[in-house]
Amino acid sequence: MASLSSGLLTATIMFAATVCLARPPAPGHPIIGTWTLTNFEGTCKDLWEFRADGTTRAVSGSEEAASEYEIADLADVPGAYRLVDTVTKTNGKPDCTGNRTPVGDRVVLFLLPTSTGGLMVCLSPDGRACIGTMIRAAMALPDSWSDRSGAANSHSSPASARQSLFPELRM
Repeated sequence: MASLSSGLLTATIMFAATVCLARPPAPGHPIIGTWTLTNFEGTCKDLWEFRADGTTRAVSGSEEAASEYEIADLADVPGAYRLVDTVTKTNGKPDCTGNRTPVGDRVVLFLLPTSTGGLMVCLSPDGRACIGTMIRAAMALPDSWSDRSGAANSHSSPASARQSLFPELRM
């Protein structure tokens, strides 16, 4: 039993050390800013804000989410940025694909720069398993779902929508 306990303790310490090693992107990293991610079919469009402190806000369908991310300082071989994104908050509503993203969901993506200044979003660094393209957004990320639709969500008032997932945006 002692070896099981020490094994679990070691695993917990290693996990905590990994979490503590998370760091924001390098100053001036090209990912910082607001991006629109559109799947290749054109049926799903997300709005992502990558902040300089290593956190994101995202809106997809009815879902509002926040996460922490790490990204390579430079594009690795063969020219892709490795992005690791872990969801820290969600309003629990479905994204534009109809799925609900749980807190703790972690994804590794590879962002391949395009000739037009955008980024191909791929599941592998070789560019064979890509899901869509990110381009710089022409607009800022809205404060809440009600602000995107022009009317309050049927499940919340405009006031509660402003005080929803992103408390730092409370009015």
